[in-house]
Amino acid sequence: MADQFHLAPLCRECGGPVSTLQGYLSCIQEITSRAREAVREEARRNKGAVSPGELNLWFRGLSKSSYECEPQLFREDEVVREAYGVIGPNGVDHAKLQAVEQYLLSRFKVSARQHVSLPDSAMAEWLSVLQHYKIPTRLLDWSKNALVALYFAVHKDDGKHAARLSRSVWVLDPRALCQEATGSRYIPDSSEQTKRPYDRWFNHEHWENPTVVESLPLPIIPIQQNVRFTAQASRFTVHTQRGSFTGDGPGTKHLVQIALEFRDTEELAQMKSDLRTCEIMSSTIAPSLDSIGEAIQRRFSRVAGDLANLR
Repeated sequence: MADQFHLAPLCRECGGPVSTLQGYLSCIQEITSRAREAVREEARRNKGAVSPGELNLWFRGLSKSSYECEPQLFREDEVVREAYGVIGPNGVDHAKLQAVEQYLLSRFKVSARQHVSLPDSAMAEWLSVLQHYKIPTRLLDWSKNALVALYFAVHKDDGKHAARLSRSVWVLDPRALCQEATGSRYIPDSSEQTKRPYDRWFNHEHWENPTVVESLPLPIIPIQQNVRFTAQASRFTVHTQRGSFTGDGPGTKHLVQIALEFRDTEELAQMKSDLRTCEIMSSTIAPSLDSIGEAIQRRFSRVAGDLANLR
């Protein structure tokens, strides 16, 4: 639609900074409220109904405010550049990207087949599993749950992360992005990779002609392969070019950044404590027997400490 609203100009001033859970939720509420009203107004102008899911936003938490929304394979990281080398002097080297992607997929499948039941042709689904287990891909993680994104922004507080008092959560309007990228607000799931027009983001044959390569990412909903995908309300954007969500990139109009600014580590620790009160912690975000055991140990240690203070 020619008069489609964009999240960035609509909600830019809603982005904080905030330092408390209450402040964060107020930002989310304001952004969501404005986005919902804009969608309803758009529907009224075009005499159309608001379809299910039209009002949902996606969220991405970053443990450093200066970090950009860039897939790991496309980042300006010396280690990534030397190891994978998909970024050339003119941007993404798509021939190299194809080779690297096929190598990573084939090596992962050799060891993962006993854990993952997917056909070889399910490229989008395999990539989402790789991304979820920290293998560099051209996918970017998002969550439909704003508290999950906040957890990923603040949960790292040891070692090199200890002094990071400036963090952020990015908010994406996935349906407006999909409308611009594909002409439809319908967001495909990862099983629809061979359907047009979604195949343009997965079929390497399209990349032989650089003019066909999409400059906008494609939002996709992964088919839930394990409990972590469900627990984290996982969503992804699929990228074929770098810079789509940075600087003046074509996708930035669909993004808003919420700044998280903490005065000290105690204020940061309070945010984490408030999230635990809401049952947002490692044992619920990444459920496993190990994380459940660690959560019980931490809880017991806190209770034991409280009892000791009462004596």
